[in-house]
Amino acid sequence: MSVTHLTVDAAGTLLRPHPSVGAIYAEVLELHGGHAEPSYLEARFANAFRKLSIKKNMDKIFWMEVVRRTIGDACPFNRFESFFEDLWNTFAEGRRWSIASGVEETLDEFRKKGLGISVLSNNDGRLHKVLCDLGIRKWFHKVFISEEIGTLKPSAEIFRHVERTLNYKPVELMHIGDSLEADYLGAIRAGWQSKFLRRDKPRRVPRKDWWPDWKYALKCLNS
Repeated sequence: MSVTHLTVDAAGTLLRPHPSVGAIYAEVLELHGGHAEPSYLEARFANAFRKLSIKKNMDKIFWMEVVRRTIGDACPFNRFESFFEDLWNTFAEGRRWSIASGVEETLDEFRKKGLGISVLSNNDGRLHKVLCDLGIRKWFHKVFISEEIGTLKPSAEIFRHVERTLNYKPVELMHIGDSLEADYLGAIRAGWQSKFLRRDKPRRVPRKDWWPDWKYALKCLNS
């Protein structure tokens, strides 16, 4: 049976922080009397997110811990709460995100082939506003968000939830994402097809399942 519906990961796959996570943190930090270089914050964020994201649902408490670990002592103690609130709110704005190059053309090609498309993201409810701000909510049939479902990728339950909601069998679904564990392996273990979209190909991903970027994906679809 062929794939009839696609789900696409959000941050890192469909969207990228603009101009970068580190730059946004640094900008908001300066407004609250702190300072750190964007590259330093970028590295610390990646480390904090990697350690926390598999174990905890991505609610506001989760993000507060990520932010604490990212900034360390770069923010004055008595300004942390106001800094966090401003940071939380700014990441809900479409202007803080850019659409990955080649996404629109590739998704259009999928639609021409008769496939439905939804978002499946380890994220929180701010994603709804971001998609609307960017004018791309209309691209998607459904938006599935881990915080609202109550479980994270790579848990099988989040994939089962999508199947029940869309009324599709696992073999009818394909997931596209940039996390080896949460996206690619999570979908494969759930019985879905999957594409790993990231510049570097891990050994565990067969070449046929690897797209270095959306432009390559479009080329594959048209070949």
